[in-house]
Amino acid sequence: MSDWAQRGRWVAASISIGVAILVSSCLNASDNSRQIEARAASQPGSAQGVIAGRLLAGSGSPSGESAPPVGVAGQEIDVVEVSSGSIIAKTISGADGSFRVSVPTGKHLLVSGAARQYFQVGPGEEVNLNLALPTS
Repeated sequence: MSDWAQRGRWVAASISIGVAILVSSCLNASDNSRQIEARAASQPGSAQGVIAGRLLAGSGSPSGESAPPVGVAGQEIDVVEVSSGSIIAKTISGADGSFRVSVPTGKHLLVSGAARQYFQVGPGEEVNLNLALPTS
């Protein structure tokens, strides 16, 4: 076997290993998100509420006129319990920036990137709010 053929095999093997590691880390991240969501939904003795809304970003225009905000798709949104500082739920914004997640009742902080919004939810209550990403 030529030196080039052997190098080609090494390159192919290295790429295969890299792809396997990447896929594995993505699956683990997905599993971790599911575990956090499951933990939020299964808190014993705690009532649940829902937080729903849209993740938005201002679009602005080159002429300086303000344009209506647009939904931001595919962005991770965390729900943090204020009293403990723990992430109790995670979700990903939909194609139009929409999100919806069940959370235990109480005071929470919604976080996505640099956007933050406090909210409180009661048993069986649905809180609707839009989370706005800061414009640069």
